[in-house]
Amino acid sequence: KKGIKMTAMELPAEVGGLTGYRKILEEEHRDFVEFCSQSPALQGMPDIQKALPAALADLRSLPQDDSWIVTHAAESARFFGPAPGAGTYGETFFGAWRDVMARPCLVPLIESLKRDEQEGGSDGEQAEA
Repeated sequence: KKGIKMTAMELPAEVGGLTGYRKILEEEHRDFVEFCSQSPALQGMPDIQKALPAALADLRSLPQDDSWIVTHAAESARFFGPAPGAGTYGETFFGAWRDVMARPCLVPLIESLKRDEQEGGSDGEQAEA
C-alpha cells in the first residue's frame, strides 16, 4: 500500500495506470470504512463514521477532475515555476498512514496524548476532581 507521487498527474506504471489507481482507491475506501466503524474514538457517532469516508472519497476524486487538474497546474506554475515536477502532487493512502501511526516509537506518545485528553477534558485543562 504505497502512496503515489503524481508528477503532472501521470500515474506510474507500477500501480497499473488509472485502472490500478482506482482499484487502490476502492481498497482504501473499504479499509477506511472498516476503520471508522471499529474505531473506539468514533463509537456512538454514526454521522461522523459515515462522513469521514465520504470526505476521503471527495478528496481522492480531485486528481481525476479536469477542472481541479487545471487549477492545480496553474497554482503550481504560479508558486513553483514552470519546470516539470516543480509542484508535484502526492497522495499518502490510509494504509500507509495507519502503518506509520502503529510504529513502536509512536505508540507511547499516542497513548500519552490519549491519557492527557481523558484527564484534562476537551480544553486541555485538568478536570476538577
